[in-house]
Amino acid sequence: MLDSKIARRIFGPFLLLSFLGLLLLGFLLMQYFHRETLENARQELQMHAQVIALNLKDEGFGTDAHLAQEIDDIHAETGLRVTVLDGEGTVLADSNRDAETMESHSDRPEVQQALRGEVGSATRYSYTLGENMLYVAVPVQRNGRLIGIVRSAMSLAPVDAAMQHNITMLTADERTWLNSYHRMVEERLSPLLTAGEREWLHEACSPV
Repeated sequence: MLDSKIARRIFGPFLLLSFLGLLLLGFLLMQYFHRETLENARQELQMHAQVIALNLKDEGFGTDAHLAQEIDDIHAETGLRVTVLDGEGTVLADSNRDAETMESHSDRPEVQQALRGEVGSATRYSYTLGENMLYVAVPVQRNGRLIGIVRSAMSLAPVDAAMQHNITMLTADERTWLNSYHRMVEERLSPLLTAGEREWLHEACSPV
C-alpha cells in the first residue's frame, strides 16, 4: 500500500507534466504549420507582384483604362486581387473595386513598407470581403526613383479552414486550454488596439 502511494506521488505529477507537454507540443505544431502555410502564400504573392511590377516598370502605367484592363486580366488568370498605386499610395487600379471610389492606401502597413522601397506584407480582416486577407506590396522603381506600388492579395479562408479542420481533432481538454490562452491574449492586447483591430482580435480569439 505504501509503495502504491509513493508511486502515485511520483508518477502522478510526471504523467500530468507529460500530458501538458504533449498538449503544448500539439499546439506549437499547429502554429508552426500555420506560419509555414502563410509564408508559402506570402512568397507566392510576392512573386506575382514582382512579375507585374517588372511589366509596369518596362511598359509604364499607361492610361487608367489600359491599366485597369491589364489588372482585370491578371485577376482572371490568377484569382488574386491586384491593386496598383502611385508613388504616394493613391490607388490607380484595383481588380475588385473602382479605383476612383477608393481612399488612399498610404496608411496600410504593407504600403508604408513599399513606400520606403521595401517589400511589405500584412495580414488583416477585410470588412469589404468579410474574411482574413494576406497582402504583399512591391515597390516599382525606375532609375532609383519610386514610381508606383503593386499590391497582390489573397483570401486566407482556405488556410483558416485547414486550421479549423486541425482544431476539430483536439480533445476537450486541449480545446479548454486553447480557449483559455485565447482569452488571455485578447484581454492583454485589446487595450492596445484600435476598435477595428479589437473586433478582428475578438473574432480570431473566439472559442474553438
